[in-house]
Amino acid sequence: MHLSYYPAVLHVATHGYVAEFSDVPLRSSGETPCDASENAQSALQAYAERLRRSGLQLPAPSTSAFKLEGQSSPAKAYILVPLEMPFPAKETVRA
Repeated sequence: MHLSYYPAVLHVATHGYVAEFSDVPLRSSGETPCDASENAQSALQAYAERLRRSGLQLPAPSTSAFKLEGQSSPAKAYILVPLEMPFPAKETVRA
């Protein structure tokens, strides 16, 4: 198995916490930061499986997603969400 880590931003929402991925069109939520992180991992795994069944491949995680632009917020955290796959993610060119 190949293990990749996908960056996400975890932030406070109206009713709990939301994790948003920078590399894939996914969001996940939970009552606690831990719940949101665990739900993000489940959502990412399900998304990768849907792509695989459609003959597509998840893009490789970006390496520059955590470059902070001089802004910090106590209501935000940057997390890495693990994903196990039988093969490496597809490398793509990122601007």
